[in-house]
Amino acid sequence: MERQARRGTATAGIPAEPAAPRRTDSPGGNISWTGLIGGVLGFGALVALGVSLAAGAGDSSSWWAIPFLLFSLLFLPAIYVSVKPVEAREFVLKLIVIISLVFSITGSILVGAALLVVLTPCLALLAQAAGFIFQGSSRKS
Repeated sequence: MERQARRGTATAGIPAEPAAPRRTDSPGGNISWTGLIGGVLGFGALVALGVSLAAGAGDSSSWWAIPFLLFSLLFLPAIYVSVKPVEAREFVLKLIVIISLVFSITGSILVGAALLVVLTPCLALLAQAAGFIFQGSSRKS
């Protein structure tokens, strides 16, 4: 009894401190990992394909490297918006997925289905980060 009375009087005179604010700028806290991995995979795959065509034997194959290297630049904004906290992240990722699908389907008609096989994993990851697939009803607004 005496202990409770001392404990009550000891804390009664001390003002309560406000709770510390939560840090929202923690490193790695607002990174879209699926968007980042999808962007890096798409960029890396197309750069590797372009470099292999440019280094190939023959003069005509080096010209085929230019469209692939230009197409790889499309994935750089996906990497940027996945790392930085941007308000329009989903819009940018959706735009990149749509443009990439159009380019890859057109390219697969011209070059072959290998382009779609190479880009399917990165486009699936970008589509998930953009909110196209695997977003249940408990999705945050």
